[in-house]
Amino acid sequence: MLTRTVYRAIPRGTTRFACRTPFRRFPTQRVQAFSLSHSRFDSASQQLAAKLSQEAQLESNEMSKTNNLDVKSFLEKNPGWKISDTTGTGEVIMERKYEDEDITVMFNVSEADNSLGPDEEMEDEMSDDELDSDEINSGTSDKFKVVPEDRMDQRYEESDSKAETLEEEDWDVPIPAEVRVLIRKRNKGALKLYMDTTDSFFHINHVVHLPDSKEMHSTSAVELLRKDTDGVYTGPLFPHLDEEVQSLFHKYLEARGINTNLSMFIPDHVIEHEQKEYVDWLKRLQSFVE
Repeated sequence: MLTRTVYRAIPRGTTRFACRTPFRRFPTQRVQAFSLSHSRFDSASQQLAAKLSQEAQLESNEMSKTNNLDVKSFLEKNPGWKISDTTGTGEVIMERKYEDEDITVMFNVSEADNSLGPDEEMEDEMSDDELDSDEINSGTSDKFKVVPEDRMDQRYEESDSKAETLEEEDWDVPIPAEVRVLIRKRNKGALKLYMDTTDSFFHINHVVHLPDSKEMHSTSAVELLRKDTDGVYTGPLFPHLDEEVQSLFHKYLEARGINTNLSMFIPDHVIEHEQKEYVDWLKRLQSFVE
């Protein structure tokens, strides 16, 4: 009762004033995180694009020194072959005719077996040295103990010596490449050979006979080489055949231009074509990140 009386005694104007007293709104300050991140990413993109452009220019200059020299030299010495490669695919197609046969050779720079380079080989040897040193220091070897400082000095001296040796030697080891060959005869199907080039020599792995069919007539040689031979007997491993059969088969291929000259050309062309692919790849990356 007392509370209600006091409330009624308060002037109504006072109540209205209190209720209508405006409050000041302060604008909310938002964090501009996106714009900062965006500018930061733009800067990173520009730096990456500039570096990719620099790398592409260096590789292009290096490539121009020997561009297509191996192709021109090979075609001059081995007339009849046609070479086509499409940048971006890594695929190289070689074609020629022999009497009534159509011969197609296909290899891909992406499938080349990139063996260990000098740096990687040196790292492996250094790892072996580490194991030897650990055995010495752990007491498992009867050799003298090597303190860490001496071990590091010895490692650097050995690595410098190996690097100098590699610089003096010409590190130009042929890259093994997987090769597929198709020898096609009208109304007789085709022979499909799975091979690889090693030490300037063709090593045959399998020889598959593809029977003549309507599907084969409507399928290009390149498509036949790309397709797997599922459901077709691939024959035994070629090295398991009689040695005389192997020898005569190599002579059969040599008569059709699949010889030592070709086995030496392919690894060289793999290196050159891979260089072109690398430069094109750098330029496409640069175009994307710009």
